[in-house]
Amino acid sequence: MPDNNVSSVRLLLLAFVIWKALLLCIACASPGPGYDTSTQLLLASGTSQTEASSIKLLGHIASRLVRWDALYFVRVAQRGHVFEQEWAWGFGWTKSIHLGAKVLSSLVRHPLLVEALAGILISHACHLLSVLLLFQLAKSIVPTKSPQRDDIAFVAAMLHIVSPAGVFLSAPYSESLFACLTFLGMLCYAHVYHGSSGMVRRCISVLASGVCWGLASTVRGNGLLNGLILLSHALGLLGSLRSLEVCQELLATLVAGLTVALGNALPQWIGYQQFCPQDSTVQIPIWCSRIPPSIYTYVQAHYWNNGFLRYWTLSNIPLFALAIPMLALLSTTALIAVFQPILLLSIAKKVDKPSTPKLAEDLHDADRLRYVRCMRLFALPQAALALLALFNFHVQIINRLSSAYPVWYLVLAIAITTNDAPIAAIPSPGINRTINQMTTTLVAYGKKRSVQRVVVSSMVIYAIVQDGLYASFMPPA
Repeated sequence: MPDNNVSSVRLLLLAFVIWKALLLCIACASPGPGYDTSTQLLLASGTSQTEASSIKLLGHIASRLVRWDALYFVRVAQRGHVFEQEWAWGFGWTKSIHLGAKVLSSLVRHPLLVEALAGILISHACHLLSVLLLFQLAKSIVPTKSPQRDDIAFVAAMLHIVSPAGVFLSAPYSESLFACLTFLGMLCYAHVYHGSSGMVRRCISVLASGVCWGLASTVRGNGLLNGLILLSHALGLLGSLRSLEVCQELLATLVAGLTVALGNALPQWIGYQQFCPQDSTVQIPIWCSRIPPSIYTYVQAHYWNNGFLRYWTLSNIPLFALAIPMLALLSTTALIAVFQPILLLSIAKKVDKPSTPKLAEDLHDADRLRYVRCMRLFALPQAALALLALFNFHVQIINRLSSAYPVWYLVLAIAITTNDAPIAAIPSPGINRTINQMTTTLVAYGKKRSVQRVVVSSMVIYAIVQDGLYASFMPPA
């Protein structure tokens, strides 16, 4: 493992460049347009036979990465939302592509090609930023006394580079930007629990996290799940409203929560203004009279058949099989982080057979308290996402949505970096006993690292295979 921050960042940059180059080579070498020529038709006006070779190369790269939903993204970024079904995705992502295209317009003067390239560049830049943010987030919440703190942060960031999201973190999709904003919000929130933080800094940290998660909510609808962190924080403050400082922090938390909600509600209002005129002589869509009148919810259900158990059909069994490994990983690591984060901390410290009093003593250390609280709270949106993906979403997209949730990276990184033998479980009743057993099992393979090797190898193989299929316009997407 690298010895300091500078060498760690350099290795992460090198790994990022190699991984991205590999994915681009696979995508560009994929055979033909696949069974769908939509990309070629869409970008046909952007290039010609007389263009410079550099433009042709860029056009070829764009034609391999603009697939599936990306077709909508670049088109909407160019001329705005026109049709109802185009509101199925985040308003913030297409606006980001539009702004990026304006910056590139002086270099690439071809319609739609410039939007495609802008989306690709934003995805790469945001993925790199999210890698560095996850590295810093891990160092921020893992206790400084842990001898493996730097290794855990480095491995977690490396895992994000080879995330199962794969090519979706390179193509003009919203996953990279969403992960970047989510990790930035969590990094801001982690500063709430730093021992040196006064009340003003705590309030600023909470508000900053709310702004980041609010922006994330404009990019993807599941950004609302980050509001669970602020809700839990607010509920924790209700029991100690005896001081003015706590009341101020609670107010800042409520404002931050409203900011997250506003990030989702504002695009809905824009859509309402466009499709729900007040003129009674005009027939308006059915969703305009619902409470709340959400165009996003309606379009997802009506055009994409999202909804409770709607995806549970026999024909979708292969897609459930594709998603089950990631659903299991998200659920298991979230449960461990919520119920036994201090046990993971002891593993990271290489404490052999820690006793319950020792763990209780650790809980009162401010450094460790920050770790415990952050792991528990950050696991909430991850667990909620796994449940929603299983029962409400097109389940296979969990493999790319998971890229923006740091807890599973951190738990897996701890399991990878420990070389200890199995540790003793903490005696506790009910669900805690089950979680203890899960955690002990996770560490039991620490020396051999067989489980971890299988997980990481599967991630890499899946991302590479997915890349070739995606570039050929073949599922899964």
